[in-house]
Amino acid sequence: PSWLLGAVGLTLVAVLAGGWWAAENWGFHRLSAVETAYARLLRFGRWVGCPPRVSDTPLEWVEDVSTIVPEAREPMGRIVDLYVSARFARGAPAAPEAKAAWKQARPALWRRWLRRINPFFRRYRSRRRRA
Repeated sequence: PSWLLGAVGLTLVAVLAGGWWAAENWGFHRLSAVETAYARLLRFGRWVGCPPRVSDTPLEWVEDVSTIVPEAREPMGRIVDLYVSARFARGAPAAPEAKAAWKQARPALWRRWLRRINPFFRRYRSRRRRA
């Protein structure tokens, strides 16, 4: 019946939306906006295959991630600069700037993660390069 198909579709949309929310927000409710942006960046860095090494500074690590997701280099660098300033220089919180930088970096990080986990996205990308 068509109502069953609609219910399954609605359930699928709800699960995907919940998964997206959890991927970006789970465990970050007590962090400042700058810390949240940096924590999200760390999470996605791990997911795209670039976990931070123990010896990495935040600035060194973001350079490594930028080689994997070059289209997000500038906003990721801005997030790290804000984090370093807030964490180590006791800089003023820059919530709007951190949120804006995350908003810029987010699409490229999601695309890179999807290409990493899904063979369809890898094939599609390699076909586009050949064309």
